[in-house]
Parts: sequence; C-alpha cells; structure tokens
Amino acid sequence: MSPPDQEAGHSLRLRDNVAAGSGGASRALWLLGLAATAIRLAYVLATRNHALAWGDEFTYDSLATHLLRDHCYGFQAGHPTVTRAPLYAMLLAGMYAVFGHRFLPVFIVQAIAGGLSAPLLARIGVRVSGSARVGLLAGWLLALNPLFIFTVNLLYTETFYLLLLLCLVALWQKMLAVSDSARPAPTGLAVGSGLLLGLSDLMKPNMLLFPLFLLLWAVLASRDRRRSALAAACVAVAMLIPVLPWTLRNHRVSGQWVPVSANSGMNLAQGNNSRVRGGTGLQMDKLDPFPGLSEVQRDQAYWRQGRQWIVTHPLGFLRLACLKVGAFFSPLMTTSRGHLASRLEPLLVVACLSYYGLALIGWIVTRRCWRDWLLIALLVLYPALLTVIFYGGTRYGMPAQPFIMLYCAQGMIWLTARANLLPPPGAADPESAKVAEGR
Repeated sequence: MSPPDQEAGHSLRLRDNVAAGSGGASRALWLLGLAATAIRLAYVLATRNHALAWGDEFTYDSLATHLLRDHCYGFQAGHPTVTRAPLYAMLLAGMYAVFGHRFLPVFIVQAIAGGLSAPLLARIGVRVSGSARVGLLAGWLLALNPLFIFTVNLLYTETFYLLLLLCLVALWQKMLAVSDSARPAPTGLAVGSGLLLGLSDLMKPNMLLFPLFLLLWAVLASRDRRRSALAAACVAVAMLIPVLPWTLRNHRVSGQWVPVSANSGMNLAQGNNSRVRGGTGLQMDKLDPFPGLSEVQRDQAYWRQGRQWIVTHPLGFLRLACLKVGAFFSPLMTTSRGHLASRLEPLLVVACLSYYGLALIGWIVTRRCWRDWLLIALLVLYPALLTVIFYGGTRYGMPAQPFIMLYCAQGMIWLTARANLLPPPGAADPESAKVAEGR
C-alpha cells in the first residue's frame, strides 16, 4: 500500500485492528470528566466570585439584565443593539430568570460545561491519533489547564463556545469517516453539525467563514472528495438556519444587513493603528469618534479607518502581525490591560516553552499522516489568521489551545516511546477504539 493510501486508511484501520472489550476506556473518560468538573466546581465554590471585573463581563451582564427586565436586547430600554452576538446574553437572562441576578449559578453551569470539554477532547484525540494514551493525555492537559479553570468563573463566552466547538469537531470527524465508507451519505451529520455551527456563531461569530476551511479539509483529507465536499456544503447551508432569524432581526432594528453583530470594524481599527503593540486593543468603545452615526454606520467607519491604516502602513502592519501572534500564544496577555505581571511569570515562561516545544514535536511526527491531522491544524491556523487581521491576546488564543494540546500530547507520547518508556502510540492500544467510538 502506498503512503497516501496508508494515510487515508488510518481511521478505518483503527476500527479494524484495535480490539474492543473491556470498559477501561469508558471508565477513564468518566474519571477524566468527573475530575475536570470537580476541579472547576471546587474553584468556583472556593472563590465565590460575586463581583464583575473584566470589560466584557459588564457588557454581557447588562445585555442579559435589559433583556430580562425590558424585553429588549440592548444597553438601554427601547434601544436595541446589533453590536453583540445574542446567545450568551440570552443564556444569562434565562439563568437570571430562574436563579435571580446571581453569578454563582452561572459559574456552576459553566464549570460543568468546562468539565465536559475534557473527555470530548480525549475522544477527538483518539480518533485523530489512533491512540487512547494521546487522547486521554490531551484531555488531562485541558482538565488541569489553569486558564480554562479560571475562565469558568467569568461571564465570558469562552467556556460554552469551546464546548460547542469540540462537539463540532467530533461530528465532523464522524462525518468524514462516513463519507469515506460504503454507508449512505452523512446528510444527518452534516445538517446537525451545521445547525450547531450556527449556534456557535450566535455565541461568538468567529466561525462564520470556517466552512471555507471545512471544504478545503473535506477535499484534501477524504478519499471520496465529491461526497465529502457535498457534506461540507450541507454544513454551510445548515449553518444559516439558526443565523438567518437573527440577521432578519438585525435588519429590522437597524435597517442594515448584519449577519450576527456589528463590531468587527471596531476590532479592526482597535488592533491596527500606531498606538498599539499587537496584544492590546484601544478601548474605543469608551469613546465615540463618530458622533451621530448609527451602530452599523460607526462600524463601517471603523472598517474604513482600519483598512486605511493597513494600506498606508504595510511594514507597521507586518510588525504588529508578529506581535499579535506572540500575544495569541502568550499565557499573560490581555486585550485591555496589556501584559499581566505575575510572580509566577518565569515558571509560566518555562512551562509554555516546554508545552509549545512538545506541540512542535507532535506536529513534526504527524506530518506523514497529515490528512488525519489536517482538521486539527486548520483549527489552530484559522483563529491565528483572525488574530493577525484584528488583534491578539491570551483569550483569543483559547479556541486553538485544545488542538495544540493534541499535538503536545502526541509529542509527549512519542518522546516516551523513543525513550522506551511506552510502546509507540497506536500500537497494541486496545482501548482506543472504545474511546473513539464512545461505546
């Protein structure tokens, strides 16, 4: 069998060659999920956070409060806004309606959602690598990551968004496997994942353009390119079903066609000017340099301002792009407060260098089976490209981190195998199939 055929047949060989029998893999996933949830719940209950501290927390809390009290999605009664995606604020409003205007129930729900993400990443890791050890190690990296634990205690979209994103990846992996088999076309998987993608866009509209990357993955990674391309097209069409009603609502209240939210222009201008350093965006929402304009008109003016600066400062844009990427991968870079000082910074630097070094090793050793890993690579590349265009920061690198963890876990297992501490990943790994299939 030629190398390309070997690569394309990896997922099928995993199911054919790996024995399934014991419940060890299922127990490992349950343990991982329970531990990740318990850690997050313990942090939430220990800190008892009753106050908001970060910029977007106030934004989402205000939107949820007005939605519940005034039945208006906006920052003032009777003045609807189109500047923010609605789903997170709607979830907050629902929890406020049930539990009152209290943050602790929200953080408990987010802790559970964050805990569920760890075993889901493990399943994805097994399917992509063929090794239960790689998948479970990546899951534990996510379970124990301080940034993801810290974030469940904030009114931020990231925890729910990450859970939606990991569900999407698991569905897409299954969709491609079905497309490459003799089974009927995966229309149900494509439509279901498209609906879920639309919901993730209403949570955080970063993935609106990802169907283009999904199509690229389907064509390059699949043995049946036509069926896979049609499935990817179905995902894109189904994505519009949850998004279109909100787009029509935005047109009704603003008179302009706004797919989800009208703040990308402000993000572009914030991150591309002579006063920033890549990781810190100017707080332009605290000012109004375009008085008298509507939200959509103001955002369009910001787009023109940002584009003009990029065109007239190409070298400055390239310099900022490097700084943005550095901020994207940094553990301590905020978008509103710059670099956070910490006594643990030297330890964090060493840990991050080791982590990214292992991820680089993982990427190198997976190049021969690049088709299996292509979706994971695109899920790192896509948010990094958005950062280059707009601006960087630790928070904006979070959607890529679970997939970098997969590379890191692969690198760690490969190194231990090279040191003869473990057999090579995928070899005699009887739990892999059960984790991948979720039996």
